[in-house]
Amino acid sequence: MPRIRYLKPDFFLDEDIGYLTVINRLAYAGLWCHADRLGRLEDRPRYLKTQLFPYDDVDMEQILADLSRPKTTCPHKTFITRYEVNGQKYIQINKFLDHQKPHHTERKSTIPPPLTVNNKLIDGEYPVGKGMGKKIYGEEKEEGKLKGKGSEEGKTRSTGANDGGNAEGHPPVAPILGKMKMIGTMTGEELLASLRK
Repeated sequence: MPRIRYLKPDFFLDEDIGYLTVINRLAYAGLWCHADRLGRLEDRPRYLKTQLFPYDDVDMEQILADLSRPKTTCPHKTFITRYEVNGQKYIQINKFLDHQKPHHTERKSTIPPPLTVNNKLIDGEYPVGKGMGKKIYGEEKEEGKLKGKGSEEGKTRSTGANDGGNAEGHPPVAPILGKMKMIGTMTGEELLASLRK
């Protein structure tokens, strides 16, 4: 179900937004209206096309591919992350909670998050995060308190892990609840390299 979202005046002045085509800018803002309170939605290009561009002949698959490519000014960041859990495809709008303040009565997200620091990438490596168990994309509030603060869930890489991980700061092998893989132009090694910068 579509939701009302904020569009700040700074949106139009963002340099990376300026490098997008006008259609891609409109699609990016439109995705916010279909995302849940954590900026997640199902990756269904045909459905999204009918919701965002019912009167236009656009290639929604290409638009989503463009939005998942590295930004021009920040090559290690993207507007969206396309991912898969247990054969189901999803989209995470990156930095969603930095720009949106969902209403407190909005339903909790039922969509699984993308990679966390406790889940391995496809190539077996761990993504780099500030704290063990912290979600890379977004923080979830529960009963008015933030979950996922690195200092509360484990020590940072510089101090070593206190949750059974090794001295390099990698968490212990955790059970992976579902098969997770990234969809887009970056391989697991490229993603890991970009996160280490």
